Amino acid sequence: MDTTKISLPKLRLLHLRNLPELKTICGNRKVIVCDSIEEIFISYCPKLERLPLSLHLSNGQPSPPPSLQRIVADGQ
Repeated sequence: MDTTKISLPKLRLLHLRNLPELKTICGNRKVIVCDSIEEIFISYCPKLERLPLSLHLSNGQPSPPPSLQRIVADGQ
C-alpha cells in the first residue's frame, strides 16, 4: 500500500498540549508534509506514539526541514 501525503504548506507552529489520550495525529500510512514548520511543542501527551512528519533527505540521510528552529517535548 502507498503512503498518503497530507500537505500543510503554511503550517509554521504545531502545539499539542494536555491531550492525555492522543496517540497519533494521523492514521497509519499517512505522512504530513509541512516544509514551513518552525516550531513543534508537545506537552502532556503521554500516549503520543507517532508524529508522522515528512523528513527531507540531506546527503542521503533523513533530516528535518530547514525552517525547523525548535522542538520542545515536555514529558509531563
